[in-house]
Amino acid sequence: MSELPSGTVTFLFTDIEGSTRLLEQLRDRYADVLAEHHRVLREAVARFAGHEVDTQGDAFFVAFSRAGKAVGAAVAAQRALMTLTWPEGVDVRVRMGLDTGEPTVGGDRYVGLRVHRAARICSAGHGGQILLSSATRELVEDDLPPDVVLRDLGERRLKDFERPERLFQLVVEGLEDRFLPLKASEAVTDSFVGRERELAELERSLEQALGGRGHLVLVDGEAGIGKSLLADEFARRARAAGAHVFWGRSWEAGGAPAYWPWVQALRAYVRDARPESLRADLGTGAADIAQLVPELRELVADLPAAAAGAESGGARFRLFDSIAGLLRNASRRRPLVIVLDDLHAADEPSLLLLQFLAPQLTETRVVVLGMYRETELEGDHPLRPALAEFARAPGTLTLSLAGLTRADVPLLIERISGTHPAEGVSDAIHGETEGNPLFVVEVVRLLVAEGTLHDVGEGRARRVALPAGVREVIDRRLRRLSEDARRLLTLASVLGREFTVDVLAAVSEVRTDAVLDLLDDALAARLLTEAPGAYGRLRFSHALVREALYDELSQFLRIRLHRRAGEALEGIYSANVGPHLAELAHHFFKAAPGGEVDKALEYGRRAGEQAVNMTAYEEATRLYRMGLELLDLREPPDEELRCELLLRLGDSRARAGDMAGAKETFLEAATLAKTLNLAEQLGRAALGYGGRFVWEAARGDPHLLPLLEDALRELPEVDSHLRAKVLARLAAGPLRDDIDRKRRDVLSREAVEMARRLGDPATLAFALDGRYNAVWSPENLDERLDLSFELVSTATEAADKERALQAHHYRALALLEAGDIPGVYAELDAKAKLAEDLRQPAQRWYLASVRATLATFQGRFEEAEELIPQAFALGERAQGSIASIYRVIHLHALRDAQGRLDEHEEPVRRAVADFPTYVVLRCILAHLYGELQREREASALLEALAADDFAALPMNEEWLFGMSLLADVAAAVGNEGQVAAMYEVLLPYADLNAVSAPDSCRGSVSRNLGSLAARLGRRDAAMHHFDDALAMNARADARPWVAQTQYDYARMLHEVGGPDNTERTLQLLADCRRAAGELGMRSLLERASRLDEAARLGRPST
Repeated sequence: MSELPSGTVTFLFTDIEGSTRLLEQLRDRYADVLAEHHRVLREAVARFAGHEVDTQGDAFFVAFSRAGKAVGAAVAAQRALMTLTWPEGVDVRVRMGLDTGEPTVGGDRYVGLRVHRAARICSAGHGGQILLSSATRELVEDDLPPDVVLRDLGERRLKDFERPERLFQLVVEGLEDRFLPLKASEAVTDSFVGRERELAELERSLEQALGGRGHLVLVDGEAGIGKSLLADEFARRARAAGAHVFWGRSWEAGGAPAYWPWVQALRAYVRDARPESLRADLGTGAADIAQLVPELRELVADLPAAAAGAESGGARFRLFDSIAGLLRNASRRRPLVIVLDDLHAADEPSLLLLQFLAPQLTETRVVVLGMYRETELEGDHPLRPALAEFARAPGTLTLSLAGLTRADVPLLIERISGTHPAEGVSDAIHGETEGNPLFVVEVVRLLVAEGTLHDVGEGRARRVALPAGVREVIDRRLRRLSEDARRLLTLASVLGREFTVDVLAAVSEVRTDAVLDLLDDALAARLLTEAPGAYGRLRFSHALVREALYDELSQFLRIRLHRRAGEALEGIYSANVGPHLAELAHHFFKAAPGGEVDKALEYGRRAGEQAVNMTAYEEATRLYRMGLELLDLREPPDEELRCELLLRLGDSRARAGDMAGAKETFLEAATLAKTLNLAEQLGRAALGYGGRFVWEAARGDPHLLPLLEDALRELPEVDSHLRAKVLARLAAGPLRDDIDRKRRDVLSREAVEMARRLGDPATLAFALDGRYNAVWSPENLDERLDLSFELVSTATEAADKERALQAHHYRALALLEAGDIPGVYAELDAKAKLAEDLRQPAQRWYLASVRATLATFQGRFEEAEELIPQAFALGERAQGSIASIYRVIHLHALRDAQGRLDEHEEPVRRAVADFPTYVVLRCILAHLYGELQREREASALLEALAADDFAALPMNEEWLFGMSLLADVAAAVGNEGQVAAMYEVLLPYADLNAVSAPDSCRGSVSRNLGSLAARLGRRDAAMHHFDDALAMNARADARPWVAQTQYDYARMLHEVGGPDNTERTLQLLADCRRAAGELGMRSLLERASRLDEAARLGRPST
């Protein structure tokens, strides 16, 4: 091998554009294409004395000792490639990049930045294009052949290089010279002036982010006020400081996929990340993020499928949590700046993701810069509540932009016009524009184009009338374009704020090269720009430019053009329509009044399904509503399709957390289904109305029971998955509070048997879940343990981790009832592993709730104080307002143990008023009154609840817990009949703990029986019960309940009297006082101390 050229060397990098696509298309024949490509390249390199340094696949790396030789080889190769005919008519296009410098030679290769810069220059181009660095241009520009000229493409940011590079294109006669925008963004802007205060704030945020405390910065301002320019300048400075900058823009014209701003930013990260760091940054959330960025599956090997069967809120939580983890991990290596433009046009799921991330940014090295127009936030715009949430997040900064000052405007005019404004010009322009940068820039460009800039100002205003507004300026500037160029831009306005040349060519039915020629004038006039961070896309320089064009279209012309756009997009995206469903739905929806209703409905339905799969439930809701609106245009009306769309709408609203709206929609669907005799749709509506948990009783809801009853009656009496679920849902939900337990037993048993016959593990798991809740009572603990064991194995077979976790949850509570504390903790460990996999609020809530219950039960009160708010936060996210019930029960147990029930009265009273159908809350209130020695109120509640043999308390999961509370009340203030009745009712459950699922455990029921027996004068029975309770509570390490039992036991013995009893009384009280003091049980310690004093002095207890 000859020696590598040294000294000043010019590098040429080449590769085939779209080589993977060619390989897939040509398969075995691609080898012939590659061989011919290599032959042409090597002949050109040899002809101009180049040195082939390396060849990998279709990429060449060549070194030349003279820059002119390198240019000659590139031109010769492109000309030769153009003459070839390729198999199957494919187009083989090669991009080339050249750079010149003095590289270091290391053995048989070059090292240093020049090598990487030349490679990046090549990557920035397109097939058929030859790009040169400024260093190469300086060496060759005076010696180019007459048929070769240079075109200045401006300064560009190359990947991994902080300093911009000015790039030039070789324009060669006979070769293509019009290309899409470079795959490297522009480096500078000429219209940024002023904003020193705002930039200082942004740079301060960046400085803090570099130190590990990220920020959300929101910038508000009217159209054209300079938000994007500020972001551009900040992004430039952030890159210079070592940050990685990604952009995401909302699609103001509609039709963008869900999460579009985030998709753009994440795609840019994926594109730029090194493979070895990509997997590490993604962590366990790679499969979730791949829902938004499907190309991840091509880059990350062995990526698992996203978790199936997860509940909607949990699926979205997991996605959001995965993105938060990615940003956190990626920013540890290099700080990140994410710019989100036009948030006022963002879809609601994108705003929810930002709400999720905002409070976490202070623990990352991430700055998120969001820009929006307050003037666009009308009515119930989703950004309004989002802004309130952002404001509550730590580290959020809001900046409002006003017009430029008089001192700033002359510099801006000079930047735009290239000349310093004459006296009076700047003041006149500032006065008319109020310093709005876009208005200033557009006015100056217009006046420069008209040659009247210097005729403006003091004493000359009558000679040149300034435009009255920025729209007038834009209109006048657009009129300066050719008719064909303006017509083309009008078509582009139908596509949206951004578009690609190939799509515009298809819509306009104009050849791509002609489209490029027409767009060139618009680019030169700065009416169009390249879309930063979205290579290959063009963008109207401002939304107002696009609006000015679109607003000129009549309604009927818009319909025709949207239809043409939709049909063109169908053709372009036919091989992979999935990512473009929302865009197609948008165009055909706009075209629907002209007769494209069916296409609009079909694309809208598919886009809605896709949005649900992406957890973009609000976007799905919008699309399904759009479909229902379209049905009004259809003749004859399709009422069955309307019912289907209503069911989908109800589902998406429920998944979005709008359960009230979902119920309203499901009721409408159910009414329509009954009218049309659609039994299956009626069943789906009933299940949807009931919510996602099989155990939700919907207490106080007048519709759930009749809906499920109607569905069961209408569904065919044959085995089906739907009928099995309706049976289980009816038995486990609204019938769970029914005093008549037989029907729910029969229905839930039928559901399980039917599911077994169907042989579907998922349906059987649903039925077993329903059966467990339908028969949940203290008298069938063994059956429930068996059911939970089968539910674990069945859910595992169905790959349903959510229901498997539910089964472990049931087992933990059942074992807590049985007093098997090691078993409880084993189930908690199993739940924790599944909860970590699922990362869903509902399952984390279960886990935190039981942990909080155990902390209170076992006397770890400080831990309970921390866990209860955590459990409530998770429960509120998973179950909404119902979570407040569980918090009340949690806190009642904790405040009771601490002797602080007086602090808890108001929350309990409020809960009783807000949730009157939750009987257990009245039991808690009665107990609270009894403990606070408000005997009249306690007695009144006890009497009401004890009526008809405690008929108010259904035999369900809360029955034993509620009876335990009332037993304490009866022992203190009840009459003999009430006490005797309660003793007999509770006696069969003496060996159980009284548990409220999942928020409280009151220890051994034997303690209650001891107190009741003592009131009845059954001293021996009472002693037996107290001894059993002490043993059971001690085995559970339930120190608060051991202490409470010791006090209750001592009180009974003191009342009996006698020397032996006194000795035992004092011993019990000594142990009780010691434990109460150590645990901080203030009230119990005071009562035990008073009783101890009375026992020592031989006085009766008080």
